[in-house]
Amino acid sequence: MAVSRVGVDSPFSNQKFRAALTDIFAGTICSILSIAYCLSYAALIFTGPLEHLLSYGVAVTFLSAAVGGSIVALRSSLPFSVAGPDSNISVVLAALVATVVQRVVADGGTDLLEPALIALSLATAITGLLLCVLGFTHAGRAIRFVPYPVIGGFLGATGWLMITGAIQVVANQRPTLTNIRVPRRRDRRQALLRRGGGDPAASDAAALEKSLHSARSSIGGIRSGTSCPVIDRLDAC
Repeated sequence: MAVSRVGVDSPFSNQKFRAALTDIFAGTICSILSIAYCLSYAALIFTGPLEHLLSYGVAVTFLSAAVGGSIVALRSSLPFSVAGPDSNISVVLAALVATVVQRVVADGGTDLLEPALIALSLATAITGLLLCVLGFTHAGRAIRFVPYPVIGGFLGATGWLMITGAIQVVANQRPTLTNIRVPRRRDRRQALLRRGGGDPAASDAAALEKSLHSARSSIGGIRSGTSCPVIDRLDAC
């Protein structure tokens, strides 16, 4: 009897306590994911000329994620909803900030932080205002009238920008048609020239030796002790 009473009085048997533990665990996971997303999107937006201002970008993304998550948690009609940074908007903001920064640099400007923050703030404010108008007027259903190719093109362009932006963050170089190409025959010949010390004869001899080795390997079973005039002639050369 005493054992059962201890089990009933145990705090772990309380439903509210279990729910609190579940909420804490879920909140921890969401916080870790939000931090990872904020770091990634800050590195995506503050790249190139803004690379030395990455610390400001991290602070801005952390602040915006905290404010947005708090507002959604306190004012949302869904009690289990969680807000965080979005990849589609981050890619669009990265393209917008890159365009603004290029324009400022072309005009001879050196202070790049203020234009970038102004562009981010204006884009965020306009997007929020538009979403508020759609919510108050119950016009969210109008999204079904948007053609499918428009939505598909937007998602495809967003994916392409994310891939190129990630490559630029990792390699510090944006992939273009000039730096992504398949090696041609001329490039292979130049590699052979470098391997042969710049001597065309040495490179040709190396290529010929490689061809001979491949030919011997491919017809080794056919020769079976007999002479092959083609191979013998090449060996004599």
